[in-house]
Amino acid sequence: MKFFSLETADFADGLTVATGYSAALQRRTDVTLYHTGPGPLVILLHGVYGSHWAWTGNGSAHRILDRLQASGEVPPMTFAMPSDGGFGIGSGYLTRPGEDVESWVVDELPALAAEVCPSVDRSRIAIAGLSMGGWGALRLAGRHPGTFVAASGMSPLTELGQITDFAPIGDHARHTPAAEPLAEILTRKGIPPFRIACGTGDDLITPVRALHQQLSDAGVAHEYDEAPGEHDWTYWRSELAETLRFLARHVK
Repeated sequence: MKFFSLETADFADGLTVATGYSAALQRRTDVTLYHTGPGPLVILLHGVYGSHWAWTGNGSAHRILDRLQASGEVPPMTFAMPSDGGFGIGSGYLTRPGEDVESWVVDELPALAAEVCPSVDRSRIAIAGLSMGGWGALRLAGRHPGTFVAASGMSPLTELGQITDFAPIGDHARHTPAAEPLAEILTRKGIPPFRIACGTGDDLITPVRALHQQLSDAGVAHEYDEAPGEHDWTYWRSELAETLRFLARHVK
């Protein structure tokens, strides 16, 4: 499935924004890209209320990557930071009739990244996200075995019902297929190495701890971390550095 790029523009700090027509979504959509040299592709998914600019505008993701690359902790890579599809005030990265968000992220986005940044290595793709995007990253990694070499969920939702606490606008019950709890998805065969992290002051810490315990009881290998922090960008900026170190070990 091809994403047809209609227009790109370069912005400060080496950022590129692309708008194009997504056959999967059946409409235009946007992605911000940051490319530091030949290497793996890392997809970063935003949370509720956000869009493709959130990881750079609020998260300083590109500057964090620059710092870690300069210190030799991570290799050159390309960030692809897409819009979630624009449903309601948060799509949950769920597929609905007429809008296949999963194909947009899993199939079209890597093709777009390679179109804009030809030296990106599409054989090494990692995915990460925060909150709704953390749910999306872990869910997509489990649902598409063999696509991603690693995944990370920062402060992730753990089941679909939680999304209404953050995104009350939109019928999130209407999606295909049914959104299984993350614990069920992450116990499937073929799941790539993954990390789960949450701030101890986050309202989601209790269900995230429960997810960690379920996975541990099931013998599912994963990296888990708690650190002081809340459900906010202060925590996510700090956690992104840890996530990139984790992903770097696996994209190599």
